Amino acid sequence: MNSTSGDVLVSVVSIYYNRSDSIHESVNSILGQSHKNLELIVIDDGSTDDTWEKLQSIHDPRLRIVRHENQGFVKSIRKAVDLCSGEFVAVHGSGDISLPERIARQLAALEQNPDVGVVGCYVENRNQLRGYSTTHMPHVGPDAGRQLAEANFLMHGEVMFRKRVYDAVGGYRIFFRMAQDRDLWLRMSERTGFHIVPEVLYTRFVRLDGVGGGRPDRRAAQVLLSTLAVHCYELRRRGEADPVDAGDFEALMSMLLNRESSRILALCATELAIAGRRDEAEALFRRCLASRSLAVPLALFGLFKVTRLAGGALQSRALRFLLVRWYESKDRRERRRARPVAEADRRA
Repeated sequence: MNSTSGDVLVSVVSIYYNRSDSIHESVNSILGQSHKNLELIVIDDGSTDDTWEKLQSIHDPRLRIVRHENQGFVKSIRKAVDLCSGEFVAVHGSGDISLPERIARQLAALEQNPDVGVVGCYVENRNQLRGYSTTHMPHVGPDAGRQLAEANFLMHGEVMFRKRVYDAVGGYRIFFRMAQDRDLWLRMSERTGFHIVPEVLYTRFVRLDGVGGGRPDRRAAQVLLSTLAVHCYELRRRGEADPVDAGDFEALMSMLLNRESSRILALCATELAIAGRRDEAEALFRRCLASRSLAVPLALFGLFKVTRLAGGALQSRALRFLLVRWYESKDRRERRRARPVAEADRRA
């Protein structure tokens, strides 16, 4: 790290909406960073609980709190970044925890690597719905854009980036009310490099009210918009126009269903059925069937139709049992994949 790095101002942005139960620990995890020269800009996006009052109870000259009527996450974080004074911007998810060395480690990576504009780290994911934790340990290859097109290896809340790169690509795009981070990273990958600090520097909480929580309708939108972000990237990479500024997006999204997205949408439809929202579940299942990859959607749709004949209560129990087994199997696969990557990073 440069000898003057302690003098570098880092701007941290965090967006809150009805998260009053986790404010103090989360906000203080930023204010307690080993790198002291930072500003923390918090937007209260029209919370209806006592989020605003709890934010005001924290007294630190580096903390700036802004309140506005509910505008949604993307408009709020765009406003927060516009207010930043620092050369570097770090995102901090509301209610999450940044470990004390996070800002210092990521700043060092950016200062030591001028060709890098986006830095992440290892992330502990604490799943409050299922009561366990996993560690996300991504690795960045030589072509970050291609890697991001295959899968978004960043969680979002743990990321720090150069503001000039963010400005150069136009920042978060309002159209992407979901998957706005993947869309941004893909556009940034066309201008700058990515790096992962191989340390757990961030704790992310998976909650019922988050995209990764118990909202299958939100996850369905996430899948579709994420697929669209990748499609836009592929077109730009081929020198073609980005279609977000024009076109029939509903029709375009239906065309974009691939094997992965159709499988996830089918799982979302299953969760809607478990929640008793059977008409919405059937509509989403039928949308999945527009995909060329029909195996998983057809299997789940068949189970949905068969168990529906047995009545709502039995259907919910059967589908819930199936879904729990699938998530447990998925977690085991992810842990197995992460183990050799972590060992390779340690040897490096």
